Amino acid sequence: MNRLECCVSTCANNQSGLCRRPSIKVQGQSSKSSEDTRCQSFWPQGQGATDSVPSSPAEPDTDVYCTACNCRYNDESCHKCTASSVSIDGDGAHTMSNTQCGTFSCK
Repeated sequence: MNRLECCVSTCANNQSGLCRRPSIKVQGQSSKSSEDTRCQSFWPQGQGATDSVPSSPAEPDTDVYCTACNCRYNDESCHKCTASSVSIDGDGAHTMSNTQCGTFSCK
């Protein structure tokens, strides 16, 4: 698991900087920078997200699955983040395309 800090306060999954989902997915298969990545698990507040959000409280430990194969933290199978802590950025985001993985580091 990763220690996840979410800075996307407009996401329905965000609870005080933590994510209410047990796992998230970051996309960006051919990313060369954090700006090329997206939090695929982003869901805007007020758009029926209550059904997709677990009722349990947010936890700092969250599995981060990631397709950004060029990131030094991506595992050998190019599916899981190995960073001990991960930051998702995009405060004020209205769509997934306004989010990014702030932890991304190109190999």
